[in-house]
Amino acid sequence: MKIFGSYLSVLQKNLVRKIYYKVIGSLSFGQRMRFSAIKSLLDLNEDEIILDAGSGEGSYSLQFAINNGCTVIGVDLSKENIEKAKKRAKDLRVNNVQFISGDLCDLPFSNNIFDKAICLEVLEHISKDDRAIIELNRVLKEKGELILTIPHEQVETRRFLYFGRAAEDHVRDGYNPNLLVKKLEYNNFKVLSIRFYARYFEEISWEIGNAIRQKYPRLWAVVFPVLLVVSKIDYIILPKQFIGNGIAIKAVKATKDEKAT
Repeated sequence: MKIFGSYLSVLQKNLVRKIYYKVIGSLSFGQRMRFSAIKSLLDLNEDEIILDAGSGEGSYSLQFAINNGCTVIGVDLSKENIEKAKKRAKDLRVNNVQFISGDLCDLPFSNNIFDKAICLEVLEHISKDDRAIIELNRVLKEKGELILTIPHEQVETRRFLYFGRAAEDHVRDGYNPNLLVKKLEYNNFKVLSIRFYARYFEEISWEIGNAIRQKYPRLWAVVFPVLLVVSKIDYIILPKQFIGNGIAIKAVKATKDEKAT
């Protein structure tokens, strides 16, 4: 009876977590900013197969699988991340998501099988980013969509609490959006849209939130709603073209006719 009660407790806990994912979403400012930046760029349907390239511990894959009902396949080089992602999917009882260990520069898939691909905050970690872009193009169907988020080269270092300290695991200091567009076009993508995020108040909220979450985790649930409201000021007072720490790009795989021209 005790074992059965424990099993029910686990089920209830995981059900609450799944509902939380559905209703509230992530408590990570970084993830929320990226979702906010790409939500108008990405339209997912239940019958689509989505590639999450560089899926990490599965946060984005699970959000898309739970909220949109599409089939999501997450790929990450880290086997540790893949195991964590699989456990999270199992705990949340999400059946329309898979996680596979693989290299973005040599994806373990046939040509033209994905309807859409997301690659969020990944390219800046890959030295051979051209090769990764070629592979993303290869596995996408014709007219398949690619959503990228990457740091901007001019403001990649954090403005406030990090005092200019760059991320240690980046192989480059962000991207120039114009040069990245040329790189995508050279590799048979057509860029449709560019958006900036993590601009001013979003950036302040992100950094303050990270500091509080690390030093005073019990205060996080109280502070989070306040910082969330503050972060939205950017969308009220700043023009869309105001450059931010992050860049979101929507591109589409070129058709055979477009490649020829």
